Amino acid sequence: MSQKYLLAFLAGVLLSLPSIAQTTLKFTDYPVSEIYTGKHAKAKTGKGVGQPHPLYGYLPSMFRTRLNEAARLGSVNFAGHYILTAWGCGTGCLDGAIVDATNGDVFWLPAVECCAGGDGFFVEKNSRLFVISTKSGQALSAQAEELLNKRQAAGEDIPYEEFLPPTVEHFYVFNGAKFEEVFLETSR
Repeated sequence: MSQKYLLAFLAGVLLSLPSIAQTTLKFTDYPVSEIYTGKHAKAKTGKGVGQPHPLYGYLPSMFRTRLNEAARLGSVNFAGHYILTAWGCGTGCLDGAIVDATNGDVFWLPAVECCAGGDGFFVEKNSRLFVISTKSGQALSAQAEELLNKRQAAGEDIPYEEFLPPTVEHFYVFNGAKFEEVFLETSR
């Protein structure tokens, strides 16, 4: 009878392996058919033009210089015809937008990379996948830090990495009108 349960358990493990093995998405999973090489349109930053920022409500006109400079000087670096531009928005914070090189439309990034020293934004010009790598919150809770300090006091060597917050990677796909989060991965 226990052999029956063991076989059922092993079958469950084997069936779950494909989903465990592919925990991160690849840029090649979301290809674009061509890369725009024509003249870049000026970013649409007129007063009252464009969608408000999803988190803070500001309009593209508030970032006119940054957005127009990106459209004029930047290269297509995302999803075939978009130019990613980013800027600091406070201590350890990174925000930004993409500008459509073909018509100047501005789309805000889906989230802000914030506050704990993450790695930033990752894109490729031939892919619609957009990845934000950030640190999750504060370094450690008081309880976790206390436990690590006790281990250190007992003479245990604690790797520095155990004191760091986990890295969180948000995977979004851009469909030409908005970003949709398709996967979230947390690791140390």
